[in-house]
Amino acid sequence: MINNKARIVTPEKIARIVWAGTETIALNTAVYYDLFTHISNGKSSPRDLARITKCSANAIERLLNVLVGMELLTKTGKTYILEAEADAFLVRGRPVYLGDMVGHGVDLLNGWKNLFH
Repeated sequence: MINNKARIVTPEKIARIVWAGTETIALNTAVYYDLFTHISNGKSSPRDLARITKCSANAIERLLNVLVGMELLTKTGKTYILEAEADAFLVRGRPVYLGDMVGHGVDLLNGWKNLFH
């Protein structure tokens, strides 16, 4: 920590910004593979989701655990359950599906990344 004119400066703000982008990418990946919809339809284990998505069960489980940390899922044993926000807004076919908007966040990140090319 650095004391900057009587204010203690920590890296927390920078870390929050870095992780915000990571959350955007994780959420986009989950929406891309329709994980919330599959969980809503009863496919709630990494093995079930890996079969449906044709992804590695290990990779799916890591992503699901990130989504638990983001408070979009709850984990009970090897089963994942949708939190209220994920159920209301990230399951395809719901009245207020926001999954299509999620990809826009990644497009923005990529746009900024490619700004000078």
